[in-house]
Amino acid sequence: MPVASATGIRASKVSTRPEGLHGPMSLAQATRRTSRVKKPSYLASGLLLLATAAGGVRAADLLSADTDPHSLQISGATWTVTDVSQVIGVAQQDLGMGGMAHNISGYVSDSQMMVRVSFTVAAGDQRTPFDPSQLRAYEVGHKAPIAPTGGTLGVGVLAAHAQVDGSVTFVVSRDGGHLVLRAPGSAEQVDLTTVDTAAPGTATDHHDHAH
Repeated sequence: MPVASATGIRASKVSTRPEGLHGPMSLAQATRRTSRVKKPSYLASGLLLLATAAGGVRAADLLSADTDPHSLQISGATWTVTDVSQVIGVAQQDLGMGGMAHNISGYVSDSQMMVRVSFTVAAGDQRTPFDPSQLRAYEVGHKAPIAPTGGTLGVGVLAAHAQVDGSVTFVVSRDGGHLVLRAPGSAEQVDLTTVDTAAPGTATDHHDHAH
């Protein structure tokens, strides 16, 4: 309201009521309110990134499991190679495997050797048949397959989630070749071993192991 001064000049009283309660917000207030609005969004974004990362890791794990370099998938069973050994001078009992010995005549010549491959065979979510006669070894650079000639694994059926351990043997030439394992109809292969080389003058092998 106007007030009189000693000089007769009138002045007006200017209201100094704070505007923070009803008028424009201060910069600090605006910042605090904005921060409160954005925090949930930041949290949601962070959780989404974590979930995405976790999903990526899981996908990578599944991909890794599907491409295990030591395993083959055959008729629903997973054949995982656990050991490979070379044996020179094979006994008859090493060659028998439920009728799987073929064209051996009860011996392995000096130019040959036996490669014993140990496996863990595992079933998935349902009963799964397994048959080692489906396996084939190949010498790198050669197209002819080498069929199994013996071992401790026969033909059978695994219950869901069951597994069995055993071995399968192959008779191969001692020519220094490198062997890989494959299954019919699959592009997968498992690296096995490089065989030794027979001494010069050793009798040659005339057996045919391809079936």
